[in-house]
Amino acid sequence: MPTNKIEIKNLTVDYTERGKKFNALHDVSFGVGAGEFVSVIGASGC
Repeated sequence: MPTNKIEIKNLTVDYTERGKKFNALHDVSFGVGAGEFVSVIGASGC
């Protein structure tokens, strides 16, 4: 069974803009194996 080189568990990212709090990510978990390429793309394409 392959093992992950990078493992993300229960990641949550919040930010505040103009006094308003936004939740960008909530409880995200994933693993990246050797030789894999991963990108996270949001609504704006960034």
